[in-house]
Amino acid sequence: MNQLHPNLNPAKWGSLPKDRQILNIASEFTRAKQWLEQDNRQYAGHSLDRVLELVDLTIQDKNCGRGFFHELLRWREQVGVLYVGAQMKTEANLLLRSLLDSLPQTSIIQT
Repeated sequence: MNQLHPNLNPAKWGSLPKDRQILNIASEFTRAKQWLEQDNRQYAGHSLDRVLELVDLTIQDKNCGRGFFHELLRWREQVGVLYVGAQMKTEANLLLRSLLDSLPQTSIIQT
């Protein structure tokens, strides 16, 4: 697969705090969800490709805690199910919620 984020490498991505990584993944996933709601599977697929790339970069991070690593692998598997088209609209909401729930309690973003 071609790299979809050409300026991003494992070292650069790994230097971001985990909450920033998760929020970046959630942002991309939100775009996919919006395309799904508009029944544009092609654009949704492109967004999901980018989601999977970011998740894979997160999984490669050596500082990824074991529990977090396993949860992220499970989440990635569900994104794969979504990617192939099984229950796309209903699953997208559940997946976004579960990803955001994985954020540490101390990393709540304040505006």
